[in-house]
Amino acid sequence: MLNTATPSGSRGGSTQRGARGPRRGGPTRGGISKRSGPRGVKTDKDGDLDMDAPVRQTPYSRGGSALSSRGDARGGRLTRGSGSGGIRSGTTRSQTRGPGLVEITVLGWQESQGKRDSVIDFLERKTNVRIKKSRTQGDALIISVPFLQVGEVVKWDGCRYSGSTLSINAQNVPKITSKGDEDVIMAANPRPSEKSDTIKVLEQVLAQRYDVATKMLDLSKLGEDTTLRQNGFFDLASTTSKMFPALMLVADRKFDSAAEKRDAVVSVTLGYNNLKDTKIVSSLAATFPDLKNLSLEGNVIPSWASLDNWRHKFRKLEQLVLSGNPIVTEDGYKEEAMRRYPMLQMLDNVVIDRPVIKIGSAQAIPPRNTPTPAHTSSYGSRKSQLPLSVKPGFTLDDSGVGMQFLSSFFTMYDNNRDELLATFYDETSRFSVSANTMAPRTHQVGVSIPPKPWEPYIQTSRNMTRTYGASLIYKLFIGKQKIRDAWQSLPRPKHDVSDSKLWVYDIWPVQGLPDVNNPSNLEGVGGLIATVHGEYEEVAEGGKVPLKRSFDRTFTLAPGRGAMNLRVVNDMMVVRAWGGSDAWALELPSSVAPANEEESVKQAKIAELRRRTGLNAAYAELCMVETGWNWDGAYAAFERAKAGNMLPPEAFI
Repeated sequence: MLNTATPSGSRGGSTQRGARGPRRGGPTRGGISKRSGPRGVKTDKDGDLDMDAPVRQTPYSRGGSALSSRGDARGGRLTRGSGSGGIRSGTTRSQTRGPGLVEITVLGWQESQGKRDSVIDFLERKTNVRIKKSRTQGDALIISVPFLQVGEVVKWDGCRYSGSTLSINAQNVPKITSKGDEDVIMAANPRPSEKSDTIKVLEQVLAQRYDVATKMLDLSKLGEDTTLRQNGFFDLASTTSKMFPALMLVADRKFDSAAEKRDAVVSVTLGYNNLKDTKIVSSLAATFPDLKNLSLEGNVIPSWASLDNWRHKFRKLEQLVLSGNPIVTEDGYKEEAMRRYPMLQMLDNVVIDRPVIKIGSAQAIPPRNTPTPAHTSSYGSRKSQLPLSVKPGFTLDDSGVGMQFLSSFFTMYDNNRDELLATFYDETSRFSVSANTMAPRTHQVGVSIPPKPWEPYIQTSRNMTRTYGASLIYKLFIGKQKIRDAWQSLPRPKHDVSDSKLWVYDIWPVQGLPDVNNPSNLEGVGGLIATVHGEYEEVAEGGKVPLKRSFDRTFTLAPGRGAMNLRVVNDMMVVRAWGGSDAWALELPSSVAPANEEESVKQAKIAELRRRTGLNAAYAELCMVETGWNWDGAYAAFERAKAGNMLPPEAFI
C-alpha cells in the first residue's frame, strides 16, 4: 500500500536510481503536462469561442433552450461532499505541497513476465519522470518519485505493458498543484478577485453542467453561459482563451484518482462553441483521457488536421459526433475516424460496421485519398462497395399481427385516413415526423425540384438537431385529432405497395408496453416494433412529374380496443430526399465461382421469399423446390396455402 511519508534511508530491497546512469527522455516533462502552465494550449488573441453563437440544441440535451436556466434544472442533481463520486460542488480539497519522495504502487507487471528494471525503464519513457527508488512487495512494485511529479505517473494508470495492464495508483496523496496551475486559474478572470472566488465560480459552472445520471459533462455553448458572463470571464478577448484550461484544472482537482474520474465522466459535449480547431480545448484530453463519448456537433471544424491537437488521444472513444461541421464532407471521413479511434462504434449517431480483417488479407479500409470502388446503380447513382453484405429484412411475428398491420396501413394512409385512425389509433397514440435534409440523394429524371423542397415539412418537423425548447413539446402529436391535423399539413403521398423491391421491413417483439385494457397491470403487455424503409410520391398537380421521397417509419404496436384489437402506441416518421432502394437490394457476390453460381441464386431466392413471407428457412426452401425454383410461382403458392390455412405455426420464424 501507499506510504505518504518521505522515505529516509534505504529499505529492504531498495535500489537507488541514481546509480543507473543518465536519465532517459531529457528534462522532466510529460507528453501532456498536467501541471505546467495552460496545458500546452496555444491560442490566438481572440480565442475560438464565439460569444454570439446562435442557440442550438446539443444531441444530449433534454429540452432546455438556454444555458442560463441550467443552474436551477441541474444543480440539485449533484451530490455534495466526498465519497459520492462525480464532479462534486463545494470547496476544493487542500492543496498540499512538500519536498521529498512519494511511493506509488504498480500492479500487473508480473503478468507480463517482465523484469523490474524493464518495467521501470518503460515507465520512465512514458512519463518522463525519473524514478528515484524502487522495491518489490509481493506482487507490487513500489516506486518512489518526487512529490510534485506523482500526477505525471498516476495518469498512466491502465496503460498496457507487454500484453498486460498496469495498475498505477497513489490514492492517499493529496491533489498536487503547482504555481503554474494557480497562474492559469487567476489569468482566466480579468476582474480582480481571490483565487478561491474564481475556483468557486468554475466549480458552480461544472456542477450545473454535470449530469450524474448519464455521467455527462455538457460544455456546449459556453459563450452563452450566464454564470461565466456575469463573472466577467468573457470581458476581455485575452481571458476568453484562458477560461477552458482553468475549467479543466478545477475539474481535475475534483477527483482522487484516475479510476474515479474515468467512472464519473463518460461523455463530454463541446457542441456549438464555434470551434475551428481544438487548440483552445486541447486540455480536455489531459483531464479526461478515457472518454467513451464525445460530441463536437455544430462547430466549424474544416478537416481532420484541425483535430491534430488530439492526435493519439481518446483511444477508448466509442462514440464521436461531428455532424454540423465542414469536416463531414471530407473524402475518407469515416475511414479516417475509424483509423484515429480504433474502438469507435458510432460516428454521427450511426453504427459503424467494421469489416472483419483476416491476417494476411488485403487492407480492408482503403487509405485516405484512395477512391472507393463503386458501380452505377439502376437509379443512376454511384453505390459504394460495402465491406459487409446486405442482409434481408427479418420478422419475428409468430401470429402475423405485424404483417397484417403493414399490409393495410399504407393503402389506408393514402386513401382513407379517418378509417386508419379509427382502426389503429387512440387518444394516447403519438406521432412525430422528422425532416432529414442532409441525407444522400439520387437524381430524379424529369423532376423539377421546387426552390424550397422542405418547406411543407419544416413546420411539423421534430428533428432533434434543429428543434429545441417548446417546439419539442408541440411538435409531438398525441391523440387522433392532433395526429389527423399533422397528417393533413404534410404533402399528400402515394405509396407503391405493388413493388416489393421498393420496401424493406423488420418486425420483432417487445415487452412492457402500457396495457390500456387493464391499467392496473404495472408489468405492461407484449407488443411489436415494426420498422419500414421505402419511398412515396408526392401527389402532383397539373400533369407534373411527381417528386419522390424516401422515408423510414417506426411503429410500436400493442393490444388495443379497436376492431382489430391492435393500437399504435408510437408512430415515428423520418422523411429524406429520394435515394432509391439499392441500399437494401440483395446482391450476389461477384467472386462466386461458376460452379457455385446456381446455388447462390437459389439461396438469394430463399432469402427474398423469407423476407416477404416470414417463412423459416426450411419451409421457404420447400416452397421453392415444389415450384421449380420459380420465384413468382413460389410466392403465389405461399399465398394460396396461407389463405387456405394450410401452413402450420412452425412454418414461420
